[in-house]
Amino acid sequence: MAAKFGFAIVIDPKSLGEARAEVEAYAKAVEQVNDLKTFIVEDRWGVPDSIRACLMQMHSEKQNPICGAVFIGDIPVAMVRDGQHLTSAFRMDQRRERKESSVPSDRFYDDFSLKFRYLDRDSDEALFYYSLTPQSAQRITPSIFSGRIRPTDCGGTSRYEKLRAYLRKATAAKLGTNRLDRAFYFTGSGSLSESKAGAVDEKVALYEHFPWMGTEGGSVEYMDHGQERYIKTRLMNELMRRDLDVAILHHHGDFDTQYLSRPAAKDADSTERARADLHLEDFAGYGFRPNCRFVIFDACYNGSFQRADCIANEYIFGGGETVCCVGGTVNVVQDKQYDKMLGLLGMGVEAGWVNAFSRFLESHVIGDPTFTFTPSTDAGRLGDVVAEAQRSGLTKKEYRRLMKSSVADVQVLAMELGAESGVCSRQDLLRLMKSPVGIVRMQALSLLAELGGDEFIEAVKLASVDAAEMVQRFSAVYMRWSGDERLAPALAGLLLKNNASERVAFDAMQAVPNFSADVLLPAFDSLAVGQLRVAGDSSIAVKRRQVAKNIAYWSKEVDQLKSDSISDKEFRFLASSLRLYLPQYRTADVLSRIRREPIADRKVQLLEALGWWRFGCKKADVAALARELQNNDGETPEVRAEAEKTLRRLVHKKD
Repeated sequence: MAAKFGFAIVIDPKSLGEARAEVEAYAKAVEQVNDLKTFIVEDRWGVPDSIRACLMQMHSEKQNPICGAVFIGDIPVAMVRDGQHLTSAFRMDQRRERKESSVPSDRFYDDFSLKFRYLDRDSDEALFYYSLTPQSAQRITPSIFSGRIRPTDCGGTSRYEKLRAYLRKATAAKLGTNRLDRAFYFTGSGSLSESKAGAVDEKVALYEHFPWMGTEGGSVEYMDHGQERYIKTRLMNELMRRDLDVAILHHHGDFDTQYLSRPAAKDADSTERARADLHLEDFAGYGFRPNCRFVIFDACYNGSFQRADCIANEYIFGGGETVCCVGGTVNVVQDKQYDKMLGLLGMGVEAGWVNAFSRFLESHVIGDPTFTFTPSTDAGRLGDVVAEAQRSGLTKKEYRRLMKSSVADVQVLAMELGAESGVCSRQDLLRLMKSPVGIVRMQALSLLAELGGDEFIEAVKLASVDAAEMVQRFSAVYMRWSGDERLAPALAGLLLKNNASERVAFDAMQAVPNFSADVLLPAFDSLAVGQLRVAGDSSIAVKRRQVAKNIAYWSKEVDQLKSDSISDKEFRFLASSLRLYLPQYRTADVLSRIRREPIADRKVQLLEALGWWRFGCKKADVAALARELQNNDGETPEVRAEAEKTLRRLVHKKD
């Protein structure tokens, strides 16, 4: 059968001249294995806008419209500003140096619903700065998938030699046969709250992603930093296994470091720190050549491809067999759905599509985005199903077909595409909260959070007593962001739970300040009465004092906003704090301040902060004021623009 969709290989002229034979061999392999018509696009512009316009045109073609792209060599990097709400955790003051306070992101190239305004460029580097406009969509929905192959001249080897070697490796991996049947995950110090329950349930979830492993001799293996004082060499040895397919690395990080172990002493010297963590120089120093084919860095900055070197680049450009990584260009939140639809990799779906569904501005495929494994189960060309759904929506018939799959991640895919297309309703998702598979319930919960409504509240209640630790933890997260008083009894239940994991207990306490004492304390006391405790146990009384202390913690920040004598510095700090800490029952006070605020810049700051509460139970009130300000000719252009942006953030409205 002829290929239905296309794939763009965007490459700078010098790299193409140096590696033409390897590029053409790679293109041929993509056509043969991924069933995608390839187009080699030579970047003669050197300007992001021109490349984006070309990709959009190629995506709109009737014959072989592209569904993906790879950026090879010295392709300019878009540095996005005013879009921190599209990241998982990046919250840097944009008054700081722009190179550090911007987000390097190829969402500029692959998400056509986003709109940008050009600002400036760095004269010494191919870094171009853009502002996300108020008229843009305000969430990530990539139109195509993408990946970066950007070798540099570091380490004494030319970028072109690295490029040729990498493309030969990627092509060989594509033409070979390799089922996904060996997975490994690692937890570093201070990562994921070092939750033992979370680590146990993560293995259960990985077997749900890869159900064939449990019946056909595959394995999921685990390593924790606490197994040895210095775990580094043991981890490197594991990642050099030639039979290892997927590795998930939970740890803290920087562009040049994987932070693995906490040094024994606070005043540890450089030698101690060098032994504890994995650094760029360790690849050469230890002869470290990762062979794991696909690696997820659940860590900050490890995927900073815009730099002269980064951890992810060392993994793919070294002498090992690693072909593809997923990493963040800036800092990332660790407790997220890092594994969303990961099982699709074992069914022939491209890594680029899997990463696209993470929907974060900073998350990137480093390496070949068409990388996938030999399908373990025949489900047809699922990549084409995704590409077609991205263009014209998922049909009800196709939704039903996918939901009949015995592989959970195919159901998860159907739910994602179906909810986006309107063929999977809130009621459907609420019913799926009773699925026997944890990753299906997690998907139902996260989609209902996006859709809102009474079904979302009911789903959070169900999730608070879910058997899967990740689902239960996200119930606490959504309680915090919602603040709906109907969730107070469920939150009280988590606070009183004897065996709550470290992460669940932490997030439950984080949710406390978003509920009023009049609502939460009675719910807590009502549940506490029925709990059986051994004689002399004071844990309930201790917990109640802790809850009572924390319950109004952030309310005082709102009280400070009432003062007309507050300084600009204090006001900026308080407005910034409201991004993450705003008791929803105090939203009316913030709206009142906006209405009477005479200074336009302060209105902008408060509107921007309120836009972060897209799961908030008072978001309709915020949206109403934002709509009013947007249409008020008496407001400044800056206020009207921020009001429009906040409105789009809260209602997820796309052009």
